[in-house]
Amino acid sequence: MTARRQFLAWALAALAALLLLIAVLFWGHRDVEERWNTFLVGDPKAGAEAFRQKGCSDCHAVCGMGTKLAPDLAMKSSAGSNMNLLVTRLWNHVPIMWQQFEKKGKEFPRITAEETADLFAYLYSACYARESGNSARGKVLFSRKGCIRCHRIEGDGGKVGPDLKSIGPVDTPIFWVQEMWNHAPAMEADMREFKLAWPRFDGEEMNDLLA
Repeated sequence: MTARRQFLAWALAALAALLLLIAVLFWGHRDVEERWNTFLVGDPKAGAEAFRQKGCSDCHAVCGMGTKLAPDLAMKSSAGSNMNLLVTRLWNHVPIMWQQFEKKGKEFPRITAEETADLFAYLYSACYARESGNSARGKVLFSRKGCIRCHRIEGDGGKVGPDLKSIGPVDTPIFWVQEMWNHAPAMEADMREFKLAWPRFDGEEMNDLLA
């Protein structure tokens, strides 16, 4: 696998996390307990093992335990700690992750739907939760950040990628992540063709985009 493929694969890892949060919006009218159970369809213990086997623990710590080369993926519960911040940090951190993968000679790890569920159950149980954003600002960001060049929402936007409101069928948001993660190699040609600059988001922008 080339260095460029490794970079784009990890870019899709960040995009996968973004799509997970978009999927969560469809579950927004459920109560807190139901949303919690949705994320815990996987086994947190198995997720911890997958976190190690897939090489995540080579760079990332969880709850302060582990390697400190990259950001801790399990923030403590607080007003400033939520899932959108996890997505934002991973997204903005992709170039550094690519450099580390290239340096270590690692390849992009593929994951199954079950492994994806387990990993997110593991990370979600470490205190991640979503917060609502501003949909009006999100619509502006969808265009400004270039998402609309390839993706559309209910028919409005590009046709290179799928309509993000019509992907399915899925039983839980977990399977959106698995689908996009494993679709990474197919994205390479399109990203190269459009010469897309890597967009950066702050925490509030990510919330607004997902709204």
